[in-house]
Amino acid sequence: MTRFLNGHQVAPEVVAYETDAEHDYLLTEAVAGEDGVSGVHLENPTLLAIAFGEHLRRLHSLPVDNCPYPHRTAEMIGAGTSFARTSTSFACMID
Repeated sequence: MTRFLNGHQVAPEVVAYETDAEHDYLLTEAVAGEDGVSGVHLENPTLLAIAFGEHLRRLHSLPVDNCPYPHRTAEMIGAGTSFARTSTSFACMID
């Protein structure tokens, strides 16, 4: 998926991926810009919300041709429901 998104200039290129018994590590190329939790954004949350909205609109406007994961919504809803049914924290919320 990252290769697909990078091809549309909405995600950085993956440099390396490593895993061990406890963690996964994803190293990407540097991304220009400021961290969303920097003071300038926290002091003006409206501008941050606008930036998020613009980027989400761009992401949702991508062509689905050649997307490596087409039509995954039903699959993800099923997985989430299954998780919720087996989780003591969420089971009471779905039945």
